[in-house]
Amino acid sequence: MEGNMYCKNCKRELKENDQTCANCGVKVGEGNKFCQICSEEIKENAIFCASCGKPVDVNYTEKIDLSKDNYSRNEKKIYCRNCANEMTQDAAVCIKCGFKKGNGNNYCSSCGGKTNENADVCINCGAGLNNKKIYSLNGSGSKSKLIAVLLCIFLGTLGIHRFYVGDNTKGFVILALTLGGVLTCGITAIISCIWVIVDLILIILDEITDENGFPLEW
Repeated sequence: MEGNMYCKNCKRELKENDQTCANCGVKVGEGNKFCQICSEEIKENAIFCASCGKPVDVNYTEKIDLSKDNYSRNEKKIYCRNCANEMTQDAAVCIKCGFKKGNGNNYCSSCGGKTNENADVCINCGAGLNNKKIYSLNGSGSKSKLIAVLLCIFLGTLGIHRFYVGDNTKGFVILALTLGGVLTCGITAIISCIWVIVDLILIILDEITDENGFPLEW
């Protein structure tokens, strides 16, 4: 064993041939409270250790006390990535700035700390940020770019590709422009076609995301 290794459940230092922790009985490599490499505490939602930078291969699972006195205190907090306003779990948009949940690049959604717009990981808590590579590491799926491209090419003038990625408003606008071509001698339908061409380019360039702000995946 190269260097010291620690139990991820109780932080006890492990011996080279240990299969289970002698202190808590948990198998080596299992647990979600401490980093196996440096023994520092793992923050909620972290996919990297904020202390040593090593990947966390077991997602943090908080044990929630559902008793009446403790439930509200233990409820998981999330923050707007644009303005750091605290949000509820079921909120679709931030009531302070209007950004969709998960959209923005100024703050971490897990701890509310300030982040660099190009950062992949929050240096305050180790949680993954809005980056395609990080979502892959974190196992979070996103909608298919291939399907979005095909829908845009074949059914784009009906706004189907926008409905697919969760942008219903623009989907209805494109559909209305297409149907409005009957009353405008095709003028709005031409506008709809131009919009679809632009959308196709934006999808390929990763400028269109799903409803949670996640990039589309091939």
